[in-house]
Amino acid sequence: MHKVLFLNDFSDNAAVAYRYAAYLAEAFGAVLSQASCNAQAVLPLHRSPEDARQLLVELEAFGAGLGYEGEVEFLEVGLGDAGAICLLAEDIRAGVIVMPESAPYTQALARSLARISDLPLLLVPATAVFRPLHKIIFAISFQFNDLIALNLLRRWVQTLDVKLDIIHVLETEKDAIPAAEKMGALAEMLGVAMPYAFQLLRSKQAKQAILDYLSKEDASLLVLTTHRRSAWEAFFESGTSGWMLKACQVPLLLIKDSEGG
Repeated sequence: MHKVLFLNDFSDNAAVAYRYAAYLAEAFGAVLSQASCNAQAVLPLHRSPEDARQLLVELEAFGAGLGYEGEVEFLEVGLGDAGAICLLAEDIRAGVIVMPESAPYTQALARSLARISDLPLLLVPATAVFRPLHKIIFAISFQFNDLIALNLLRRWVQTLDVKLDIIHVLETEKDAIPAAEKMGALAEMLGVAMPYAFQLLRSKQAKQAILDYLSKEDASLLVLTTHRRSAWEAFFESGTSGWMLKACQVPLLLIKDSEGG
């Protein structure tokens, strides 16, 4: 991972999201790149040098107040749409995007990024309190991009020295045997490359089952994959992601079918 791109909306939750971004940057030896995604701070196309300098001053003051001592760069841009963020992330060779997901503006921006960005996207809900990662829960849907996500998570698990639980929610009992067989094939493929555990959960309410498991296991990160063909399509198109982020007490990492980091 070369850089961690932190999108700062200057909300009350931004400090918590910044600490997660700094935590990842320090663990992976990456540069922490900070840019503004605040609706009021988005600069016009023909901005003056004074506007740009003021934005840099605000970003630097924000970072300095949180005391991170690793390598940081402040980007002289205000980002108002997901397309611009994707171009910036590609230009600076970011490995992950981190952002608070609290205000309505950043919620809409996060949904757009989840649809079009190929990079992993770490969303930090307003209810989250920063703590170093110790257990990751990956809810799988048995799609090809689950394997891509596992390839990325292998490095996260090794670098961060955390545990990984791979779970799947069965909504009907007839799916139990096929799901168990798929879990077995996945376990054979993974071998002993990283510490992990498999869990098949039975519930007609998949969202609530995942939240209950997060709470029971005192997990510190939830991982989901996104793709138009994935079982999570409805999750992102129906507004359920917003529901999950409001109900979830931990950050949510979305991984698409292009590997980042």
